[in-house]
Amino acid sequence: MKRIITVFVFTLVFVLLISSGANVFAAGKSIEAFKCNNYSGTNDCQKMISEITGYDSAYSSYYKSSSFSQSDLTGKSRCIKYWSGHGNNSGQLWGDNCPTISVMGINNFKWSGSNLEFIFFAACRQLDGSGLNPRAKYANAMIGNNAVRVICGYHEDAPAAGPDVTVAYNFMQKAKTGESVKSSWIQANQMVSNYYYCVLTHSGNVQFSRFPGFPGLTYTRPGASSTTILRFSSANPTGTLQPLTSGAPSLEALLQSVEIPNFSLRATDVDFYVNSNIKTTVLKIGNYLTTQNNEIGDKEVCISEEEAVSITKKWLKDAYSGVTWNDFNDGELLVIPIVMAEVDLDGNVENEREVVIAYDISLISMFDGIPVYDDKYCTIVDDTGVISSAISHRTYKVVKNENNKGVLNKETIEKKLVSSGVDLNGIEKCSLAFMDEDGDDIFDPVLSVKTSDCRTTRLNLITGKISVC
Repeated sequence: MKRIITVFVFTLVFVLLISSGANVFAAGKSIEAFKCNNYSGTNDCQKMISEITGYDSAYSSYYKSSSFSQSDLTGKSRCIKYWSGHGNNSGQLWGDNCPTISVMGINNFKWSGSNLEFIFFAACRQLDGSGLNPRAKYANAMIGNNAVRVICGYHEDAPAAGPDVTVAYNFMQKAKTGESVKSSWIQANQMVSNYYYCVLTHSGNVQFSRFPGFPGLTYTRPGASSTTILRFSSANPTGTLQPLTSGAPSLEALLQSVEIPNFSLRATDVDFYVNSNIKTTVLKIGNYLTTQNNEIGDKEVCISEEEAVSITKKWLKDAYSGVTWNDFNDGELLVIPIVMAEVDLDGNVENEREVVIAYDISLISMFDGIPVYDDKYCTIVDDTGVISSAISHRTYKVVKNENNKGVLNKETIEKKLVSSGVDLNGIEKCSLAFMDEDGDDIFDPVLSVKTSDCRTTRLNLITGKISVC
């Protein structure tokens, strides 16, 4: 009789919990991903899911690529949410298969209070403080009992289709080593030359949170009393150019500043390695050989940009063999401060005091004054020295194209772009680089233009091929 009474009491308590609306949480290992745009091949959402479930089979997953609704964005039943599409700093999200969702118009928007702990936006300007300041909206949504730990995204342009898959892959390789979500996201974007990353976290050790089941320390999930949200981003969120960093030219200025090459480059691998006497964590990620010494912290640095560059040069000389600074053909040097500030939850950006907590440094290989995509040496440096580094480098030989079908003058380039649907007056950014678009180790000159509709159009100047993403 005593056993029967015990079972009855347990059942009654469970029923009361359900009927009272109390939060009964599901298992923490879960991910959902939403792909708003059409894409041929494995997309970034699928890559993120496969890397997580491949590492830990205990994770459940949910994937959606059509029939979106606002509840897909606001839902919080799973631990990790990954959202990929277009966006702007009016807090709007949309895509080929997704109607416009206006985040700023969602009343009483809260992601806290359930299972959701990590959010990723592969969409432009969702963590921008200008415009309608969607960053403050998202920061407020993090706060509450069972709070969201981290939001990763961009304060300006997100990577185009293709590079966004690489970011997801790079991120997961770093995360699997025990690197925090915050540091892994910043380093993953640095390797694809996207310098518009932004991460929101709570203050304190929770900023170093990892996914459930991944290596490294697990910190207590923030409660309702945690109301200080920090942002970590490349400087500056408003896009102000930094010393030693050049801006993107207009299409006309770009075409006038360089002689459009009528040749391609054939890449040959270079044998380089990390010296065995260096105490560091070495990891091969795609074409990159990386080192990891520390986490990106939250303390203001004392070193200058010039000192950070000197530290970067010394690390290359001391840590690596088979590659030198001069091997990057008088490459383009970018020095971008990584800043931290407390997010003003009332949306008053002018109250957010930025401090430099590290430097993002990249030396990008050039050939005849044109960057070679994915050939670079990069580091993140603070007062402790080199936090992380990554090198991808090969040698290149000119390949003449006897049957060149490309577009080699301004008029034909503009005509090609217009025929593909590009509004020349709507071009916001453009760049020219040698790129290996099909994995055959042949790098063709490729013109990339980003337009105000958030689309990136690539024109191969040798083959004349156009791709839109």
